[in-house]
Amino acid sequence: MKKHTFVFLDGLRGLAALLVMVAHTNDYFGVWGNRSYLAVDVFFILSGFVIAHAYEQKLKDGSLSFGGFFRKRIIRLYPMYLVSLALASVLIVIGGFMQGNNILLWTGYTALLTSLFITRFSSDMLFTLNPPYWSLFYEFIVNFLYAALAPFLTTKALIIILVTSASVLFVSAFNNGHLNIGFGNGVQHYITGLARSVFGIIMGVLLYRVRYRFIENVSYISPWVPIFVVISALLIPKTQGYDFLIDFLIVTLLFPVSILIASQFKDSRFNSSLLMLGAASYPLYVIHYPVSVFITTSLDSIGYKHIISEYAPFTGITLTIFLVVLSLILVKFIEDPMRSWLSKLSIKKIKSVLSLKNQGQTP
Repeated sequence: MKKHTFVFLDGLRGLAALLVMVAHTNDYFGVWGNRSYLAVDVFFILSGFVIAHAYEQKLKDGSLSFGGFFRKRIIRLYPMYLVSLALASVLIVIGGFMQGNNILLWTGYTALLTSLFITRFSSDMLFTLNPPYWSLFYEFIVNFLYAALAPFLTTKALIIILVTSASVLFVSAFNNGHLNIGFGNGVQHYITGLARSVFGIIMGVLLYRVRYRFIENVSYISPWVPIFVVISALLIPKTQGYDFLIDFLIVTLLFPVSILIASQFKDSRFNSSLLMLGAASYPLYVIHYPVSVFITTSLDSIGYKHIISEYAPFTGITLTIFLVVLSLILVKFIEDPMRSWLSKLSIKKIKSVLSLKNQGQTP
């Protein structure tokens, strides 16, 4: 393992993905009413932290252009996005046939729009085929805005953005009673979804910038502590009247502090497991919904849907093992090869353009 690997952040990302899965498959686990929907905000903060670590200095000194950053993010996110979209489309068509509905044309048309991150405004969900895509949509937007503005984003500017987006989050949480919003169509969803993404990603960038000033002051705290704290916070039961405030404080205070502490470079006997969870997190996030819905639909069509809740949480544990293994298989045999091929293709294209320019030609 390389010294600069944020192994505990990898593990936290994987555990957050598992809790998002739990939020969408409550029947499998026999649990309801927790705050696992806030795990998406963990993703946003981690995304900003990792992007700042990998690209901020290069964006500031000009060694990485906006176009270069755009290419890198597409190569990082799009292969698995398209694979999961194809999987979701196939499973939805098969599920439709099981229920006696021919939705091939509708699914194909919707998949085409979704591949370009275009929503169908007639739907309640931002992305009907696979609702978790909503966070990727906003992440792309904020990622590219950050890259375009990176040379001008002083620490003071980051704080102003954070205060503004946090204010929007507070108002939204107060009006809705919680922060489980942003995944649908509608003005409130758009505003809150963008605010959650802006706050999380910019907070991640700020955490990375200040990390070296504070990390020694928290080195006496084990990185396992913030992981336990985050997971416990996501499992806090819902209340009758204070959910909006609890959600807001978890996202704006507890998550940032926990992620800062978890960013320590410390070895653990569980390093391999944490890194494996991190590797599985993205595919797990984008495939769990269509796969779990397909399983539910299939069991329903043969009259056995009841076994999901009757045998919970064992059905949930079985589903988790299956999805984690499937995610790791997709990483090894599809995502990594596709990303490697696209990276090499991109490098060859750049070299070709530079060669033509050196020869006084235009590509």
